[in-house]
Amino acid sequence: MMATKQDRVEAVGAQIAAAMADAIEGDPGQWTKSWNTLGASVPHNPVSGAVYSGINRWVLAVAAIEFGYPTGAWATYRQWQSADCQVQRGNHGVYIVRAFEYRCCKDPDCDRGSLCDNRPRWGMRVHTVFNAEQVQGEIPRDDRFAEFTTPQWDHQSITETFAAMGANWRHDGGGRAFYSRNSDTIHTPVPEAFHSAGGYASTVAHEHVHWTGHPSRLSRPFFESIDNAIAEGARAREELVAELGAVVVCNTLGLEHEPVANHAAYLKHWAQDLRSEDGPAVIHAASAAATRAAAYIVNGIEAARSRDDATSQQQPPTVEQPPQEAPGGQLVLLPPQQPAQAPARPQEPAEAARVARGANLGDGLDGASRAERLRVARWMLDRAAEGPESGVADTAQIAALLDVELDEIAATTPEGGRAMEVTL
Repeated sequence: MMATKQDRVEAVGAQIAAAMADAIEGDPGQWTKSWNTLGASVPHNPVSGAVYSGINRWVLAVAAIEFGYPTGAWATYRQWQSADCQVQRGNHGVYIVRAFEYRCCKDPDCDRGSLCDNRPRWGMRVHTVFNAEQVQGEIPRDDRFAEFTTPQWDHQSITETFAAMGANWRHDGGGRAFYSRNSDTIHTPVPEAFHSAGGYASTVAHEHVHWTGHPSRLSRPFFESIDNAIAEGARAREELVAELGAVVVCNTLGLEHEPVANHAAYLKHWAQDLRSEDGPAVIHAASAAATRAAAYIVNGIEAARSRDDATSQQQPPTVEQPPQEAPGGQLVLLPPQQPAQAPARPQEPAEAARVARGANLGDGLDGASRAERLRVARWMLDRAAEGPESGVADTAQIAALLDVELDEIAATTPEGGRAMEVTL
């Protein structure tokens, strides 16, 4: 019996979910290595010029590895025919999926429910694609990939490249790298602490993908509330998004992604869920979120480069548009970009103002509640962290000064809410 459309859609998700579970369980330190795609290996369509994204990127990368194809060029049977190429007899293709929007109603003048008030509905179409190695004829040439030259990167150039995103990024993480949702800050060790440029870039990209999930940017559910953050499996899903997004960012910049062992180790206990009935749905969602996040970062870097070029040429200010193609044949992803908003600086508590001005604590805080003292402590600690030197001593001094516990300060936001941090 012929497989239904839904069966084929689920088969795509199940294929990549199983591959990811195998990779995570088999070698946590190198689980994304098979999906590193540079130059001609990047899954792309040489006939239409499209670059595959979302789950299709991972499906085709895995298929190329499995069948030993040296190229990432894929197209449908009819697309190859339109380019005067012919799929060789006996070859089997690979399923990919594409989302589409149903019409809201039969009225041709109604645009996405503007007249009928129907909500748009989305479906999935399945296509079968064949690799260029399965095709006879003159394969169309895509110059973005055919003459790809891997850029030379060092720690300084990586720092400058990601700094262009404008994130609040501090090299003060000691031996840890993490993103704090509370303060909307990225923390990493100093560049010299990393053994290679690829390892440094992979970690920085991973934390920047977390950063894109903030409500002021791509607003992933994990960051929208504390309840979402502590939901079972939510943390692992966000880590999956961050690691997959880091692969795309590094590959796009011409760097081979180097997996971080502790990221995969965190996912390892969750890998069995990828083999469950919900596995394909999780992979579809994580893949889509990862490529959106990667595109947000890459587009931001390219926009900054364009602004720098315009400034160096002393051109009058113009509205910048992300370029379709970056120098050196690098791949640029272009989803709709949302403007980043700088996080609002927490307002200074009245009690903290008195402390900062040197007022007597006995006069200013005797009547303050414990919650108020914690807010003051959190505010003072955040201000101290903005200085050139800060650390555990600052926290200890502030805790002693205000008669609160260290752990309580760490679990308090300037607004008095509960802390929520991504710390991997």
